[in-house]
Amino acid sequence: MSNLYLLQRKGSVDYDEYDSCVVVADTLEDARYICPSDRFVWCHASKAFGFYREDGTIEVSKYSKHYNGWAFPDDLDVILIGKANDTFKEGDVICASFNAG
Repeated sequence: MSNLYLLQRKGSVDYDEYDSCVVVADTLEDARYICPSDRFVWCHASKAFGFYREDGTIEVSKYSKHYNGWAFPDDLDVILIGKANDTFKEGDVICASFNAG
């Protein structure tokens, strides 16, 4: 059974950015790399967010940090808040707070 983690951005948040989300992950470190926007994934090799191409590779954003309205993994506070039930899987975003502009 996986855990539920609250991810909160450190520092200021602007319009059209996420400030927090609740995610499903096995470990705190796994949680840190989940992006609340399901279009984006963390690319460990490039140390930036990107998105999956049709061939399964990741194309890294040329805008790096805030292209997806989120923050780098090291700029997040991660808090264990509970256990997920079996209806959720690793990487699911349960809810997210987005500051629309």
